[in-house]
Amino acid sequence: MTAAVCLMAKKPAAGRVKTRLIPQFGSQRAADLYAAMLSCVREVIETACAAAPADGSGATPSLRPFIAYDPPSDRAPWETWSGWTPIPQKPGDLGSRLMGALESIEKIGPVPVVFLGADCPEINPHHIIEAIQILKQADVAMRPSLDGGYVSIGLWPRARAIFQGINWGTSVVAAQTREVCRQYGLTLSESAPLSDIDEPNDLDALLVRLAQSEDIKLQRLRVDLMSIIA
Repeated sequence: MTAAVCLMAKKPAAGRVKTRLIPQFGSQRAADLYAAMLSCVREVIETACAAAPADGSGATPSLRPFIAYDPPSDRAPWETWSGWTPIPQKPGDLGSRLMGALESIEKIGPVPVVFLGADCPEINPHHIIEAIQILKQADVAMRPSLDGGYVSIGLWPRARAIFQGINWGTSVVAAQTREVCRQYGLTLSESAPLSDIDEPNDLDALLVRLAQSEDIKLQRLRVDLMSIIA
């Protein structure tokens, strides 16, 4: 293994995910929407892992998928994800959970890791592979979100400081990450931003974009999302 990709995921339980969608859609439909996006991002990661070039020996894939799951006491649903390595999320804010996942992966080897969640179903395999390629030259590879956070963050373990001192869940996450990189002398490369899906208007805009997409995966996602909110 020469790199890892880690999906930060929650069990799609009613009332625990996509809480900002609950007032409009209710807790169960919000959970179903999250589950549909989670499934989409899972497929993206699996495609990226299959497409990633082999390591120097040509024998093993260079990109290994991990699923950092919450709640940490409920491992069973994730053990059915063939080819994935489940790791429990640690308690605390998002920074603590990302740090914990990084430490778990680091036990396998000091490899670069790309983290992402299920909030951006428009991320594609090329985006993930691009981040890995960027990390051959940079300490940190960030793809911002349009709301001021980021949809993916790739880093070497030596750059773990980027998970500290951040006001998570706010519009300044990406800006603060840039500042931490500057303070610690970490090289940062940024890619074009994408949209997170957190609010009802985010979902409305996503459905419009999906209707115009030629990506079969995204077309399927639109059908799934429309059936949930119908």
